[in-house]
Amino acid sequence: MIKNRFKNIGLLDLRSATEQAIEAIEIIDNVGTVMYSPETSHLISKISIGNIGSTIIVPKEYEIHTGKLELGGESLKKLSSPLFLYVTGMITIKEDISFEDIEKNIGGLILTGKILCPDNIAAAIQSKIVTQTGKFISYPAGSQIINGSCVINDTFLNSLKPSSILFINGKLKIIEILNKKLIDEKIERIEISGNVVIKNEYAEILNQKLKGASKCEIIPDDYIYIEEDIVVDSISIKKFNAAKIYAAGIISFKEDLSVQMLKEHVISIKTNKIVICNQDLREHVVAICEGYSPKIVYYSNKHIVIDQEYELDSSELEFSEEKISFLVNGMLNVAKDVTAELILEKIEFIDNFGMISADRRQIGAIKNKLRINEGMVSSNENTENNIVISNAGYIKL
Repeated sequence: MIKNRFKNIGLLDLRSATEQAIEAIEIIDNVGTVMYSPETSHLISKISIGNIGSTIIVPKEYEIHTGKLELGGESLKKLSSPLFLYVTGMITIKEDISFEDIEKNIGGLILTGKILCPDNIAAAIQSKIVTQTGKFISYPAGSQIINGSCVINDTFLNSLKPSSILFINGKLKIIEILNKKLIDEKIERIEISGNVVIKNEYAEILNQKLKGASKCEIIPDDYIYIEEDIVVDSISIKKFNAAKIYAAGIISFKEDLSVQMLKEHVISIKTNKIVICNQDLREHVVAICEGYSPKIVYYSNKHIVIDQEYELDSSELEFSEEKISFLVNGMLNVAKDVTAELILEKIEFIDNFGMISADRRQIGAIKNKLRINEGMVSSNENTENNIVISNAGYIKL
């Protein structure tokens, strides 16, 4: 009998699954959420389960929404029957929803993630929540809602009405404001569900207006803030002049840099992310990374950073004249023709922050090369005639 293997699935919906469909599942592995109904709950014990984030009971009448969803009064009034919703992601309740809309048109809410709701109707919305995993966040009436990253600068401040109330669901960055008077003029207060990165010179005035930040990073006045991952070689390093760098992303120093060049152009680094450098630069990089605990990843020969999906085949290793070090942020798939012996011979280090998929012998060799393993290493072996269903956000049986 052909068996199905489910792997790397965000949401697996088994609410309508049959006995036959369950019998055809060999294993479910690396699934964020498995959803089932009261009618199919007895089937769960028949499934081989490995590495599941959570399971949840959701009745069949509930509609499924993944990602972001907005609920407003106008859309609710058009409904002919109460709405039953399962939302995985984020749901925003708009201010135009009334108590009557909620009572009449919302039957039930099951939430995995975050819900944003106006202060004045928070209690009514909470009464409709059957199950929630995540945060319930209320925002003041009249707020300007910003989902995602928000940068407060002169341009942004000039776009606001005087005495604005901001609600930011994400990351707030305040790095460069030329006209500080605009802060008092345009912002009454800021409520935030997320983190704040702020230059020290603006901290005192803005801290009086900030509420709710889960984490606040203060950048010293004489530091350059770099948010994105950067690659620094013998040409690009000339942009820095005895610089102090506050890095929010990965810094990669290329092998054409000398210790002397690095000493001349960068005198200090603050970061808790990854710093990549050649073995020859390692001692000096350690010396200039002050006050934080970055992961300094060094290599002797060739270095490859994997940010997305990447397949490693035998030819890449066989024809490399030097050993290769890998930093895995995305997904590394090891092809079947790569022998364990070739991995041991040609790979120097593997620093894993993502996912590595390989067969059992390959995994044995990979484990001997892992220097940092904050990700996942999983088997890609399948028995004959199996069907692998993988890398999907939502699947319903």
